[in-house]
Amino acid sequence: MSFFSKLLITLLECSVLSILSYAAAESGRNVLEPMFSKVETPLKRSNQVKAVIDFFVVTDHTIYRNWMNFHRNDEAKAIESIKHFYAHVVNEMNNRYMKAHIPGFSVRVVLTGMYISKIVFFNL
Repeated sequence: MSFFSKLLITLLECSVLSILSYAAAESGRNVLEPMFSKVETPLKRSNQVKAVIDFFVVTDHTIYRNWMNFHRNDEAKAIESIKHFYAHVVNEMNNRYMKAHIPGFSVRVVLTGMYISKIVFFNL
């Protein structure tokens, strides 16, 4: 996995943790405390807070242009590659949170949509 992919996943995970912290505050639970302390009795599944995090990916025109150069200006292949890449990024985030055993929380990350910018909206 490239450096930029790891950076993107790290940034998205920070967003997920802030959403979990908000959900914890709303439900009266502390997200981080149970991770570092022993839990005496497991919580029933009905007591879990189920968090579904919807991601809508917006890509810059430079990403589109880079994939177009990679695929020698074949637009269909470029768009398919962009969709494939970000689907894997969000899937990897979902796998990490499904495997993370956070007592009292069940987290799912879902890719809800994607916007691929093909043109430059403004130039700085």
